[in-house]
Amino acid sequence: MTGRFDEDGFCLARAAISPCQLAELIDVLQDDRFEKSPGRRDLFQLREVICNFACSQVVSDLVGPVLGSQARCVRGLVFQKNANLNWQVAWHQDRTIAVKKKSEVGGYQAWSVKQGIPHVNPPSELLERMLTLRIHLDSANQENGVLEVLPGSHMGGILTEIEIAELAQNTKSVPCIAQPGDVLLMRPLLLHASRKVNSTNPRRVLHLEYAAESLPTPLQWHTELPLQHGRN
Repeated sequence: MTGRFDEDGFCLARAAISPCQLAELIDVLQDDRFEKSPGRRDLFQLREVICNFACSQVVSDLVGPVLGSQARCVRGLVFQKNANLNWQVAWHQDRTIAVKKKSEVGGYQAWSVKQGIPHVNPPSELLERMLTLRIHLDSANQENGVLEVLPGSHMGGILTEIEIAELAQNTKSVPCIAQPGDVLLMRPLLLHASRKVNSTNPRRVLHLEYAAESLPTPLQWHTELPLQHGRN
């Protein structure tokens, strides 16, 4: 997997999550705090079930071959699109990380606060070594805002708006068609986008980010959940 993943910047693990695990995740996310919001950034503070899943053996089996045994989950979000929560996302890279507290460190810039959590843009070298998992809770297809990616676009580092526009025009996009329980692995700097929902079917995704290194002192990851190894 790692050879093609390194080249393309993404791959899809089919049926990686069992029906039982999937049902548990869906159940815990079905309350007003999630149903009425297109995205939540404080998942780990709200639900222990998600914390346990984020560092579970099934996740370790996906993350470990890419990042190694020191990988830990450093951020969790949930995204959902439906007829009432509907938006289009232009081509972009994921450039921010969540930290515990704002501290001025060289190379870390563009500070912001999202849902009470400090965020910052780190150097591209850090983002290049991170990994994102997108766990599909519903089917993702052309009708309900499936994620589209530009293969290989992660290899150019942090891109300018002009570079993004050129790649979007000259690179064939790939829709990441998925079924419930499929997991999309991708590099944060891979260019991705999505269109508005054009059906009554929702598209919910659990978005988990992983890193294998600590941040430079005094910065700290907002969340650090070490992966399990050798146990379910």
